[in-house]
Amino acid sequence: MTNTMILVGDVHLSDVPPTTRTSSYLDDVFKKLHQTIGVAISHSAESIVLVGDVFHSKVPVRTSHQTVARFLEWCGSARNLGKEVVILPGNHDYRSRSVELLPEHPLGVVFASGLATELGSIPMEVSGAMVSGVREEEPLEAFTIPGADVIVAHSALFPEADLPEQWEAFSHEQVREVLASETRLVYYGHIHDYHGIHKVGGVTFANLGALSRGSLFEATVDRKIRVGVVSWVPGRVETDGIRFRIQEAPIQYRPVEEVFRVEEVLGERAAAEEMASFAQALAVESVEMFSPEALQDRIANRGDVDLPVRERAVDLLHRSA
Repeated sequence: MTNTMILVGDVHLSDVPPTTRTSSYLDDVFKKLHQTIGVAISHSAESIVLVGDVFHSKVPVRTSHQTVARFLEWCGSARNLGKEVVILPGNHDYRSRSVELLPEHPLGVVFASGLATELGSIPMEVSGAMVSGVREEEPLEAFTIPGADVIVAHSALFPEADLPEQWEAFSHEQVREVLASETRLVYYGHIHDYHGIHKVGGVTFANLGALSRGSLFEATVDRKIRVGVVSWVPGRVETDGIRFRIQEAPIQYRPVEEVFRVEEVLGERAAAEEMASFAQALAVESVEMFSPEALQDRIANRGDVDLPVRERAVDLLHRSA
């Protein structure tokens, strides 16, 4: 018998749409979430695993009870159809990089309801495999988890050739070096772009991109929405040494021109470029940013600034957006 799980990238439920999106954002994300249940049914999957950032705002009062209730309803629908819901908390699901604060946040309410199970560092059985989680704030050594067949990570991982220099991230090769011998699959989120599927030393690394589309950039426009379908025969090792098989399942989504404020955003970007040129002419240092979300991400990843200062700056930007 083959066991199967569905892995879903960053969701980012938000009452307030990102600045480049139209007011349909939240409904659009929920429609895609409901499609994941259909994928689970069509592949006879026993579980759906969300790889972090279910909710967008780290401030609990900015997520309405109605949105939390809609997500609980989604969890209940999956459970009623025999699909276990497992969630790894992401860095947007709790503030101050302190997972112990999770009970105060919307995702903590979801776990308290019993409709979804929290994925932590201790391996747990999910669809017949031993699965463990690694959170965004954890170091490279956190990937050393004996007993885990699969690691689900909300971490800044990249293929070696794409490893960024401007902020802390781990390459697939670095992670492979610290994995326990039994770990054969690392599926990760946090990075919204599509990284695809890579094999490194007998381990499969996969990131199929976020479920949500929050910013209007070239990568967002061109990116197809996909979820991972991971299946295996328990106890069987394939001839190439990879026990787990992963395939991509498409999720239907609306065209860019229907869900993004394209004309307005292009006008704003033209104005921003003009201001940047003006600032450069005045020999004033400028940061080329086209949305508050992009600026917030840039500040949040500044390793040379103390964490409390970064969080305060991001919070103030969020309030002004």
